Amino acid sequence: MNKPLRVLIVEDSPLDTELLLVELRRHGYEPQYERVETRPAMEAALERQNWDVVVADYNLPQFSAPEALEVLHAKRIDLPFIISTGSMPEEAAVDSMRAGADDYVLKNNLARLIPAIEREVGAAAGREAHKLAEASLKDSEALKAAILEAALDAIITMDHRGLVVEFNPAAEAMFGYTREQAVGKPLANLIMPPAARAEHQRGFAQYLETGKGRILGKRVEMTAMRADGAEFPAELAVTRILRNGPPMFAGTIRDLTERNRVEKQLLHLASVPEQSPNRIIELDSNWNVTYCNPAATAQFPDLKLRGLQHPMLAGLDVVWTEMEQTGKNSVVREIRVDSRYYHQVICSALERRCIRVHAADITDQKRLEEQLYRTQKMQAIEQLAGGIAHHFNNLMAGVKGFSEIMLLQLRADDPLHRYAEQIREAADRAALLTHQLLAFSRNVPREVRSLNLNATIEAALPMLHSLLREAAGVELAFAPGRDLWTAKADPVQIEQLLLHLVTNARDAMSSGGTIALETANVALDEEYARQNEGVLPGEYVMLGVSDTGTGMTEEVQAHIFEPFFTTKDQGKGTGLGLATCYAIAQQSGGYIRVSSVVDRGTIVRAYLPRVRSTNLAPPGASQEHPATISSVAANKR
Repeated sequence: MNKPLRVLIVEDSPLDTELLLVELRRHGYEPQYERVETRPAMEAALERQNWDVVVADYNLPQFSAPEALEVLHAKRIDLPFIISTGSMPEEAAVDSMRAGADDYVLKNNLARLIPAIEREVGAAAGREAHKLAEASLKDSEALKAAILEAALDAIITMDHRGLVVEFNPAAEAMFGYTREQAVGKPLANLIMPPAARAEHQRGFAQYLETGKGRILGKRVEMTAMRADGAEFPAELAVTRILRNGPPMFAGTIRDLTERNRVEKQLLHLASVPEQSPNRIIELDSNWNVTYCNPAATAQFPDLKLRGLQHPMLAGLDVVWTEMEQTGKNSVVREIRVDSRYYHQVICSALERRCIRVHAADITDQKRLEEQLYRTQKMQAIEQLAGGIAHHFNNLMAGVKGFSEIMLLQLRADDPLHRYAEQIREAADRAALLTHQLLAFSRNVPREVRSLNLNATIEAALPMLHSLLREAAGVELAFAPGRDLWTAKADPVQIEQLLLHLVTNARDAMSSGGTIALETANVALDEEYARQNEGVLPGEYVMLGVSDTGTGMTEEVQAHIFEPFFTTKDQGKGTGLGLATCYAIAQQSGGYIRVSSVVDRGTIVRAYLPRVRSTNLAPPGASQEHPATISSVAANKR
């Protein structure tokens, strides 16, 4: 079978071109070629498709090999470049090689041409493989950097000499050193009090000698030290990094100052349990609840009846066993009861062999931490998605280009023709996926302007009705808000947002139902902003899309805006729809929120900033008295 070869020939002689092609075919190649004689013709040929090699005559009436090399350099195209000429001065040959030509052959000795082409095409393939490997390495490094940047705990890596290799932003904030100040310094001297360093060095040396470590793979409490010498309690987890060569170690460090402060506060409040806002419960040696303070009784009136079966006390027998074995006077843990979080300190009163439980409600603190974590994670994912999309786009351009070349060379009745078409279709779908990734990562040009959201939705209704045509029993309703303010957004992106939200709503209603679109003027108040990280109080135009479908659990709702997260069957969704909606709302300066109940349906609300303009915003009483959205009202279905 002949080997394909794409050859761009810079030559003014058709006869010399034919001789070149005969030589290639004689050695088993099936050349796809184009002959050019001028700079514009070469530039156009390079734009039309990718080539494997350029073979150029040294001198043409309107062009030359050195000028052809300049074209490649200007376009930054790495192609094997071979000069084929009738005669060539030695100085010109040397100058051409210095300028970037890979080889030259004389036309009266074309036997050298084929080895030269094979050598340089192979070398070019090796360079391309090296570039792809470098791109993959950069992606891996970007992922690692994103994880280190987004981590809430300090993450520090150390080599076999005990020197710092990585020092993430959380470590900088915790210990007071910059990464530049920390890297290359002994870790023990940076984060440990002087009294603890000798023991650390002994344990580290023992591990290097025997392979056995006292703290590897465990969570241990320690005293850490900041740059200013202040000591604080911390929790440390260390693991060895699997790699060739000398060992390296990664440690995660969590500041326990706040946890210990809460614990001490709880213990102090225990002296006045009747007035304490925390839930205080006591149990005897038979696990019978013997006391509940007013706060515990008010919230959990069935505590005495259920005992260890109650979620607040579940697993207490295991905790007691741990306390007896370790000799600890208290154990701290976080639990969740009835959708609320509690920082629970379990204390033993050994003289009476009873247990006292102090539980502080930390739901608001926990939610703020989770919102901050999600915000940081989404920012890291956006950065990573943009980088991946660019590399992916470049790779798929090659796939599509090669498939189109195959389609040009295959007959329509060839069995391989259908496969080539499927490759091209897959490349087109990948291009759409790349576009969505770029939109999510804010790398797609936008045209933000003032728009009437009601008019934008009205214009999109025919497209949305067409989308629902094959969905049995699914109806679409639109309730436009009166005297609607002017919003600020990209109208094309708003159409994309509507398309994604209506598609998701349709897929959630396999048995039929109603999709309702609505718009309204709303004011997000201070309480709503406090409960929703990153939201600024103010006036917004709200776009709501609700359905009567299957709804979502709280666990699913926590991840729905993450790219590639989907609850649909394999092959029925990319998981980028809601991620794109999230990006569109953010890029418009607004927000998007979801409220959902299993088996009752879902409401998605996008809040777009109001544009204040006497020319654009229609007057009316509703402008002066918008609906005020509090943290409670915004989440109510």
